[in-house]
Amino acid sequence: MKNIAKVIILSAGLAIGGTSLPILPYNLPQAEASTVVQLPKTNYQTSVNLVLRSGAGNHFSSVMTIPAGKIVTSQERIGNWYKVSYTYSSGGKNVTRTGWVWGSYLQHYHVYTSITKIDLLTLKSAYLYPTPDTGKPALFRADGSTELSSTQKVVNSRGVNLYRVSYQGKTVYVKAGDVGQLVAIPKTTYKTTSRQPLRSGPGNHFSSPATLAEGSVAASEERVGNWYKITYSSGSNSTRTGWIWGSYLQHHHAVSTINETAIISRNSTTYLYPTPDVGKPALFKVGSGYGFITAQKAVSSRGVPVYSVTHQGRTVYVKESDAGLSVSIPKTTYKASTNLALKAGPGNHFNTVLTIPEGRIATSEERIGNWYRVSYTYLSNGSNTTTTGWVWGSSLQHYHSFRSIDPTKLVSNKTAYLYPTPDVGTPALFKVNRNIEFDSTQKVVNSRGVTVYQVAYEGKQVFIKEIDVNVVVQEPAPTPEPEPVPVPAPTPEPAPAPAPAPTPSLTETAISNRLYVATETVNVRSAANTSGIILGQVNKAEFFYPTHTVSNGWVRIDFNGKTGYVSGDFAKHVVTGDPMHRNGYQFIDLRTPSKVTATQINQYIANGVKAGETSVLTGKGQAFIDAGNKYGVNALYLAAKAIHESNYGKSNLALGKFNLFGFAAYDATPFVGAYRFTNVDATIEYIAQEMKATYLNPGNWKHKGYHLGFSTKLVGSGTRVVANSEGLNFYYASDEKWGQKIAAHMQRILPYNEADYENASPNATVYKAPSIPAGGDVFPADITAIAVKSLPLVSQKGNTTVVKTISAGTEFTLMEKQNDFWVKVKVDGAEYWTNVIKFDRYKEFISVKNLGRSTGSPLNVRPTDSTAQAAIGKFALNEYVHLVLDKDGKPTMNSTRTWYKVKMANGTEGWVSSSYIALELR
Repeated sequence: MKNIAKVIILSAGLAIGGTSLPILPYNLPQAEASTVVQLPKTNYQTSVNLVLRSGAGNHFSSVMTIPAGKIVTSQERIGNWYKVSYTYSSGGKNVTRTGWVWGSYLQHYHVYTSITKIDLLTLKSAYLYPTPDTGKPALFRADGSTELSSTQKVVNSRGVNLYRVSYQGKTVYVKAGDVGQLVAIPKTTYKTTSRQPLRSGPGNHFSSPATLAEGSVAASEERVGNWYKITYSSGSNSTRTGWIWGSYLQHHHAVSTINETAIISRNSTTYLYPTPDVGKPALFKVGSGYGFITAQKAVSSRGVPVYSVTHQGRTVYVKESDAGLSVSIPKTTYKASTNLALKAGPGNHFNTVLTIPEGRIATSEERIGNWYRVSYTYLSNGSNTTTTGWVWGSSLQHYHSFRSIDPTKLVSNKTAYLYPTPDVGTPALFKVNRNIEFDSTQKVVNSRGVTVYQVAYEGKQVFIKEIDVNVVVQEPAPTPEPEPVPVPAPTPEPAPAPAPAPTPSLTETAISNRLYVATETVNVRSAANTSGIILGQVNKAEFFYPTHTVSNGWVRIDFNGKTGYVSGDFAKHVVTGDPMHRNGYQFIDLRTPSKVTATQINQYIANGVKAGETSVLTGKGQAFIDAGNKYGVNALYLAAKAIHESNYGKSNLALGKFNLFGFAAYDATPFVGAYRFTNVDATIEYIAQEMKATYLNPGNWKHKGYHLGFSTKLVGSGTRVVANSEGLNFYYASDEKWGQKIAAHMQRILPYNEADYENASPNATVYKAPSIPAGGDVFPADITAIAVKSLPLVSQKGNTTVVKTISAGTEFTLMEKQNDFWVKVKVDGAEYWTNVIKFDRYKEFISVKNLGRSTGSPLNVRPTDSTAQAAIGKFALNEYVHLVLDKDGKPTMNSTRTWYKVKMANGTEGWVSSSYIALELR
C-alpha cells in the first residue's frame, strides 16, 4: 500500500506540474478506456501548469509542462484525457507539440472583441445562449425580425462567431449567422422595377403579406445586407411596412414644373450634379453669385430639393439650399449711377442685351441677391421701346421725383412718422401725435411710388406720408402736373467703365436679405480695415442689411449714399421677430383690454377647422373674454395664443387633455408628461392667471416687458442677443418670431386700430401663480414596467418616509401619473407612490412594456387580426390601451406585425391595427 500511495502522489505531481498546486485526488485513474471520441476542433485555456503526456494516462511519459493560461486545441479525447496541440515560440521559431492532458484543467477559450455599437436583426427564429458555448442549452428563442444591439463580438472555443446582446434584461449570445446588421440609411424614396413580394422580414423564407406592383413608390431608412425595409402607401391614407430585395429598387425623384424663375448660387463653391441624386459626384462647380434660369424643381430620392438648370450646354441640378431664389420687391424706380450693362440673366456670364446710360431711369419688381430684374424704356426709331433684363444693384440709386408746390399748410391726422429721406421703408427719425402742423413747399413721389411731403421739424428737413396729413390751406391753387421725364434720343452704347482693380488679398461676396446687428457702437470706414477713413457710426443694437461679406470678416454696407465697411467683430448675422415695425399688436401692453367679441373669436376658430375635424375651441370665444376680464389680460391675445399653440384646438394635447398651451409636454413625454385639465375654460383661466403672475409681473424674473415682443439670435449658435430681445418672446418661446406669429393671429381676428390702445389704461393688479391643476393620467390595469434604477416608494402621496425600494431590473405595475408627477405603482400586490421619476428623461428611471395610446378617432377592436369581422369594442382618441404581452414579454403582434393584441377594460381580448397605436414610455 505504501508503494501504491507513492506512485499515485508522484503521478499527481506529474499531471499538474509544480509542487505549489493542489494534489490530485487518490482516485485519479491511471488510464482510461480506449474508446476515442472525435470532437469539433475546440480551443481551450489551461487553468494550471499542466503536464503534456505521450499517452492518455498518468503512467505515460511527460512530453513537457504547459504553463497556466496558455491556449491549446483538441479534436479527440479518451474519457477525460484530451489529445491537444500546443504551439509556443522557441529560438525565434514556432514549435507545436502534441500529447495528452487531463481535461479537468482545461477551460473553453472564447475570444472577445469590443466593437462600435451596431444594430442587429434576426434573420430567422434564433437561439440565444447564456454563454458563448453554443453546445449548451439556449436560454431564449427569438422570433425572426427581432431587433437587438451589440458592442462585443465573440469567437467561441469551437470557432463559432457570435454577438453579445441584451434580451429581456439578460446578457445572452446569438450566432452571427442568425443575424444581419441593421444599417440606418438616409431616408430614400425608391420605385420598384418589377412586381415583387413584400416580405415580413429580410429573407425569402419570411411570409409575404402583400405584393408591390411595378412602379410602386416606397421609402426606406434601414437595410440588412441587400434587403431594404420599406414603407409605402397602401391606399385610404394607410401605410404598410415590409422588406424587399434591393436589386428591384431604383431611386425615385419627384419632378415638377414651376414658373420660370431666376436663381443664383449662394456659396463660394456650389456643385452642379448630372442627376437629382446629389449623393453622386458633381459634374461642375461654380462660385457664388452665379445665376441660372430654372423651370423645373425636383425632390431627390433622399428628400433633397433641387432645381434643374443649364450649364455649358448640359442639364444639371443644383441644391435648393445652395441656390438663392428671386424675390418680389415693391415696384421701385431707380436711376443708373454709371453706364450699366443689361444682362439676359442674373450674372456676368449672361449675354449683354444693351447698355443703360448713366442717369437713365429703370423700374424693378424682382431681385436675386444683388441682381435686379429691371425694365428700361427708351426712344428707338421715334417710338418708345421697353427692354427687360438683369443689372448689378450696386449701380442703381433710388429715384425720387421732387416737385415744388405752393406753400401749403398740413396737419397730421393720426400718430405719424417723420423720415430722414423720402424712402419711408427706412427707420423713422421722429414720431408725432395727431394735430401737429407743418409747412411744405415740396412734394415727392418716392422710388416706390409713395407720395410724401418735405417738411421741417425740430430744425431738420424730414418727410411725412401724404396719407398721414390733411391739407388745411383754403382752396389751394391746383398744382401743375409734373413734366414728364424727357426720353432722349438713342445714343451709342459707351464702353463700360473699367472696374477698379480688386484688392488682391480680399474678396467680396454679394449677399441679400441678411439682417445684421451692431453689438457695440462701431465705426463705418471707407475700406475693410482700420486704416479706412471713418464715414460715420452704426449705433449699438442698430439693425442693418449689408450688401456684401468680405473675406477678412468685415461687411460692406450702403451708408448715406456711400460704400462703407464695418468690422465683423461687432456686426453679427441674426434672425429676429420684426422689431422694426412697432405700430401693431406685437407691441401693445397686454394688460390693456381688447374690443374683440366672442363672435369674432368663434368665427376665426371656425375658419381654421375643416369639415370632419374636431376642435375643443369651437364656440369658446366668451371663455377668453371672461378670463381676460377676470385677470386683466388682453382677451384677443389669450385667444390668439391658444389658437397658435393648439392648432385651433385640434392638437393631440388639446383633444386628449384640454391642454392648449403645452404645459409640461416634454420632448421625451409629449403626451404622458403633459398636464391634464378638466375642461377648456379651466385651461384658459389657468394661462391668464399664470401670465399675469409671471411674464406680465414686473417683480418676476420672467418679465421683460408687457408686450409680445421678439427675440434676436445669432445665426449659427442660436445665442440670444439680449440688447435686441424683449417682451414675452424673450423667455416664453425659443422661436424668435413667436410674438410676431401671435400678433398675426390677433390681426386676422380683429384688425389693429391704434386708437383702441393709444389712451387705454393697463390693469396693474398682480396675481399669485396658479397651483398645478388637480388630476392626471390613470392607466389600464396590468401595465408592466421595469425599474432602470432604484426607486424609493412611500405609502401615501406626499409622504417622505421611504417604506420600500424597487431595485433596478424589478418589474412592477404602473397605475397612474398625477399632474404634480407623483406616480402610483403596485409591487408584490401592494400599492405605493413615488415622485422621483423625471418625465423629461424618464428612460433613466423606468421602461414600460405594454402601454399604448389610441390615435384612432375612434379605434375599432376586432376579434381577429383582420377587418373582416365586426368590431367588438372601441378605443377613443388618445385613450390608453393595454397591450397583451407574449411569452417573451413583448407586445403580442400578428405574423405580419401589423396588428396588436389588446385587452379592453372588461377583460375581453381583441386586435387593433398597429398603425393607430402610439407606444408610450418604452
